Formats: sequence, structure tokens, C-alpha cells
Amino acid sequence: MISCGSLLKSVLVVMVVVAAVESGKLANCCKTVSTQEITEPITGYMLQRANAPCVRAVM
Repeated sequence: MISCGSLLKSVLVVMVVVAAVESGKLANCCKTVSTQEITEPITGYMLQRANAPCVRAVM
């Protein structure tokens, strides 16, 4: 029989995985980059490390 603590841990793990997949950050990456000038205000950024097929990028 599953204890309440084990069940809670399992549910939390599932919620974290679903949230990560839904955000798209695990599946999407930059495969090309541009040197085009940014005209919109920058409100934040994220660094992406090169890991084939993804390239090093600042998003």
C-alpha cells in the first residue's frame, strides 16, 4: 500500500514535469542566431548553451 507521503511526492514530481514540458523550455531551442538590432525594450534574458542541434545564444 502507498503511504500518504509517497503519494504526495509522486504527485509533486508529476506536477513539476508537466509544468516544465508545458513551458516549452525543455523542448525548444535556438538553432540559428541573428545579429539584427533589437528595437524593443529588453526586460530579461536567458542564456542557452550549445548542445547539438542547439547553438549558443542569448534570448
